[in-house]
Amino acid sequence: EKFMLPSLVKVNYFINLICKYNNVKTDYINVLNRYQIPNKMISNLSKGMLQKLGIVMTLLTPADLYVFDEPTDGLDDFSRKTFKEDILELLNLNKTVIICTHNKSYFKDMSQRTLKFAGGLLCK
Repeated sequence: EKFMLPSLVKVNYFINLICKYNNVKTDYINVLNRYQIPNKMISNLSKGMLQKLGIVMTLLTPADLYVFDEPTDGLDDFSRKTFKEDILELLNLNKTVIICTHNKSYFKDMSQRTLKFAGGLLCK
């Protein structure tokens, strides 16, 4: 629910810094455009845009394990589809992806393993 991002910088500047920090040589503008994130001050972004920005930040960080907590919350249908495509691409690259969600039916077709928790305990 709370995003801890610098509010007084524009999106492109911030993502450029993320890429430089992670030594990622990619066309981050293309990724931002795919998610339809405008180059506004971060403080002026809606909850859905902040959610998409968080997804882009994560996708532009090279890792073997990606963890997303309720990633589709606040996303429009187009962005949900884009996110799902990106997750499938990560899986095709043999990356491990963990998605914590209450919307399990949305990811059911791409799940290799599903775990259910209740009261903090793994259900059998």
